[in-house]
Order: sequence, then structure tokens, then C-alpha cells
Amino acid sequence: MDNNNKRTLILSIIGILVLVIAVVGVSFAMFTFSGTGTKENILKTGTISVSFDNTTSGNKIEITNQYPESDATGMADANNQTTFTVQGDFGGNTTMSVDYEVGLSDITTTPATGATISDNYVKVAIQKNSTYVKGTASGGVLISSFAADHGPKNLIDSYYVTNGTLTNGDLTDTFTVKAYLADTYDLPTDAANSDTENGGNLTIPQQDGSAQHKKTSKSETYSFKVKVVAAQA
Repeated sequence: MDNNNKRTLILSIIGILVLVIAVVGVSFAMFTFSGTGTKENILKTGTISVSFDNTTSGNKIEITNQYPESDATGMADANNQTTFTVQGDFGGNTTMSVDYEVGLSDITTTPATGATISDNYVKVAIQKNSTYVKGTASGGVLISSFAADHGPKNLIDSYYVTNGTLTNGDLTDTFTVKAYLADTYDLPTDAANSDTENGGNLTIPQQDGSAQHKKTSKSETYSFKVKVVAAQA
């Protein structure tokens, strides 16, 4: 066999080897893909729901048209109270447990510009299954006192309230929230509807010829929502 024929044969063998390696590689990849493709990988989440009572508008807890109250008055006022539940549904899974954290969110004041009502004047007392997690039976705590708090698992990064774990044997936690204006809050004066003491429009002349001046308080609203974030334990 001459040199040209030997070279052709060697190149042909190399070409075949490369082809075989390529086919084996492709076949292996196809086999692997086919193998995983015949198995079902199902990811299914459990259900965590938060339910509010019917007195809560749009899931917001609002303080509106209220006057500042002492702790004793605020805690006794039934109009300051709302309830909600945190409930889990694990679809019959008896081994699953879910950690959750509760916080406050979407805190708003109206009017937003120049509002004097703020976290420094709103108190909350929150019970979880009849145990106080914020405040006590004697009075609430200012929202500003826990504005920077975060949960142990960092599911809630501010305004953290408390946490819990839902398991197959304990799927519902019930919360009661009381919120009221602290007695340190001063009602602001609405200048548009008030007279000044030494000028402005005089109203309601008195029998002695003097006039009665008028001062009207401004209406402000403070609202917040409850936020619940959950993760499998």
C-alpha cells in the first residue's frame, strides 16, 4: 500500500472515530433528556389565607373621626377593635409546617401634606389567640416603638408584630387588634373654618355686644394594613 492510500485510510478511521464520539455524545444527551422528561416534577404550594371581619374596610384598619383617648378608654372602646385570622391549608399533608410573620404595612395619613397624626400618636394592642403580643390589657404601645423591628426570619423587615407556625394540628391563629389615638395627640385647628382670636370674621353676636369666635378642629385619618408573609419551615 502506497503512502497516499495509508494516509487516506488513517484519515478515514479518525473521521469514523470522531463521528462515533459525536453520536455517542448526542445519544447520551438525548437519553438524559428523555429520562427526566418521563418523570413528573410537581411543585404545589399550600394555602395561607388572611381573613378580616366585616367591619374592616378593604382590609385596612382605620382611625377616623376619633378623639384622643386614655389607655383605659381606648382599650374599653369596642369601636377601636377588629379581628382577623391566619389560616393554613396543606392539602392533607400531615408533615408540612409553615412559618409566618405578621407586621403592619401601607401606613397612610390624610391629609398627607401637613398631617400631624403619625406613628408617634397611634397606639395598638394586639392579641394572638388571647395572648397579647403588642401592648397589654391595660393599654397599647405606640406604633413608632416597633417601626424599625424585623422578624426573626426577616420575612417582615419593618413594623414587625409577631410570628407563628402553622402545622397539621394547628392550622388557624386568631388575632384581635385595637387601635386608638393616644391622649398626647392635639387636635389640629382647621384655619379655613376658624376665626382668629383677635381678627377675622366675628360670629354670633352676644347680648353684651361682644362676638363669639369660632375654632374648628381638622379631620385627619390614619390607616394601616396587616401584612402576613409565610415560608415553609
